[in-house]
Amino acid sequence: MLGAATERSPDRIGKVGARTSPAGRPTPVSATDSSLVKSTPGDRPMPGKAVPTEGLTSMTTDLQQHPTGRSSAVQTPSGSPILRVDELRKRYSDDGPLVCDGLSFSVDQGDFVAIVGPSGCGKSTMLRMICGLLEPSAGEVRLRDQKIVSPPPEMALVFQDYTRSLYPWLSVERNVRFPLAKRRDLSKEEKAARVAEAIETVGLTGFESYHPGQLSGGMQQRVAIARALAFRPRILLLDEPFASVDALTKEGLEDTLLDVQKQFADSGMTMLLVTHDIDEAIYLADRILVLSKPPCAVAEELVVDLPGPRSQVETRSLPEFLRIRAHIHDVMGLSAQRGGTRGAARSTA
Repeated sequence: MLGAATERSPDRIGKVGARTSPAGRPTPVSATDSSLVKSTPGDRPMPGKAVPTEGLTSMTTDLQQHPTGRSSAVQTPSGSPILRVDELRKRYSDDGPLVCDGLSFSVDQGDFVAIVGPSGCGKSTMLRMICGLLEPSAGEVRLRDQKIVSPPPEMALVFQDYTRSLYPWLSVERNVRFPLAKRRDLSKEEKAARVAEAIETVGLTGFESYHPGQLSGGMQQRVAIARALAFRPRILLLDEPFASVDALTKEGLEDTLLDVQKQFADSGMTMLLVTHDIDEAIYLADRILVLSKPPCAVAEELVVDLPGPRSQVETRSLPEFLRIRAHIHDVMGLSAQRGGTRGAARSTA
């Protein structure tokens, strides 16, 4: 069974997604509530299978619809970002070292922002503070000018470790559908349509009845991404989602993200990616935040202006791509020596 899954694995087929520029799109109406993914009595584990202790955290909402089928949304005031991080500081104990110190930046709706920095600089800590899973020691995070004090209903977080993100006793279809189980505002047909669309978007149509153990690592991470997409999040957070897969699989997953951005461009989906891979950040993002060594702050903010659609071969060979990469290496080298700067400069590399 595993062999069949591997043979048909779409991870070996790179898909090039066209780049879009959804900036300036309307901000959707906030919806009711959400919760972390939890198992229910009806979803019992198979013998010998452990319940995941750290699963995909899905937090999201729906757009209200006009009779025409277009989204009804509240406009974000001109110049007002959808997400604002203001002077975040974090210590894990009163006398412990600072992990983050004066971390500040903003994200506009529809942006694809990548965050890179030295290993252990606090990137994942920062992401958990942004999504309300970890309380900052000082500073605040605001989503559409509302302070985040708990996981917002408009965010979805995809963790790095896909082996702990999925329920091994559930099929692909049921894993993707699971977070929608308690959504009373959606009919059975609407849930089924969302699940089918999410599975198709990540290239797993035909694998709905497979279980995680029958899939390759890259395919399992696609399932985790599909489960987040089924919620239709307004902000998709990704914590080094491709760190545990091989190079070829990683390229396929990167192109899947480009396809996702294109697919959900009309809703203005915003993406925030934490990665240690500089090339990945340049290939995927419209903007890159370079963090300093701990205690982390933003050392520099770069605007990535590369032509689309982006291609694994052509884009990575462009002189501009190589120039940006060399610049980030230089910035990170300076950051490691000097600890970065508190007032981040925005540049086009």
